[in-house]
Amino acid sequence: MAKELCMVENNELGRMFRKYFIEVEKRYRKIQTPKLPRNYLEALKELVRVEEERQALEAENKKIRPKAEAFDELISTEGNYTMSEVAKILKKGRNRIFKFLRIQGILRKNNEPYQEYVDRGYFKLRTYTIKHSNYEEVKVQTLVTRKVLSGSEKY
Repeated sequence: MAKELCMVENNELGRMFRKYFIEVEKRYRKIQTPKLPRNYLEALKELVRVEEERQALEAENKKIRPKAEAFDELISTEGNYTMSEVAKILKKGRNRIFKFLRIQGILRKNNEPYQEYVDRGYFKLRTYTIKHSNYEEVKVQTLVTRKVLSGSEKY
C-alpha cells in the first residue's frame, strides 16, 4: 500500500520511498521460513539433530560453568578494586604497584596486606574457589578499598 501511494505522488521523494519499499520487499522474500517436516522420518531426523545440538551445548556449558562462576566471583567486588583496576586508575603497572607496596612494608611477599592495613580499612581479602575437573583450588585476592583511592587517609 505504501509503495502504491509513493507511485501516485509522482515526485522525487515518492520515487525514493518506492525504491526503498521495493528493496525491503525483496529482502523479506529472501528470508526463509523454517521448513516443517513432511513425514515421520523427516520429523525423527530433525528431532535427532536438535537433541545432538542440545547435548553438545550442555557439554560445553558444563565445561565453562566453573570458569563463569569464578569470573562472577572476581567481578563482584562491591566498591573495592583489584590491583589491575587500581593500576589502570593510577596509570601505573600492576606489578610495580605490588613491588612498591611490598617495599613499603604494606604487602607480604604473597601480595596479601598485613593485618594492620586490613584493620585500617585500606584492603579487603576475598577468597574464591576455582573448580578444576579433579580438584578445587582456593585463592585469595587482595582488593583495594575506596578509602585508599579517595586519598582520605595516608598510610
